[in-house]
Amino acid sequence: MAICLPIRLLHHYLGLYRLIMALIYWAIGRGTAERQPPSFPQAFSATVVAGLVLLPKLLLLGIVCTLKNIGGAKPDALSPTALGFFVVPDSLKLQSIFNNLDLFTFAALFMVFLASRHTMRLRTQGAAACVAVAAAATFLLPLLGAR
Repeated sequence: MAICLPIRLLHHYLGLYRLIMALIYWAIGRGTAERQPPSFPQAFSATVVAGLVLLPKLLLLGIVCTLKNIGGAKPDALSPTALGFFVVPDSLKLQSIFNNLDLFTFAALFMVFLASRHTMRLRTQGAAACVAVAAAATFLLPLLGAR
């Protein structure tokens, strides 16, 4: 069980989710490129680079899972870098937001901006649109799943 959790999270961060985000970034880049539109491999590269910032968090979660019996806890609630690890509100929706508020998430969003601006050669508003999509996926999707 302990070894399956980091592998499942790694698949999430580098699997189908990254392909879908790359497709969205590529579509944004078609309309907001500085010179020529970016290719799909450039958009995929931008998403993977931003996802690599989250690898230390995944390693930390793997260490926490091997050292402690996690039971039925969600992986988001196990990260000692998230606000939700220290503050546990009564509302599940607020807890979902707190579990995603950590330094690695903000660093990943910053890397989305840098990667889309420099790797994909987008204008500032295009890079900001990519960050908005990534932030929406990061904060709103878990919020929709909170019951």
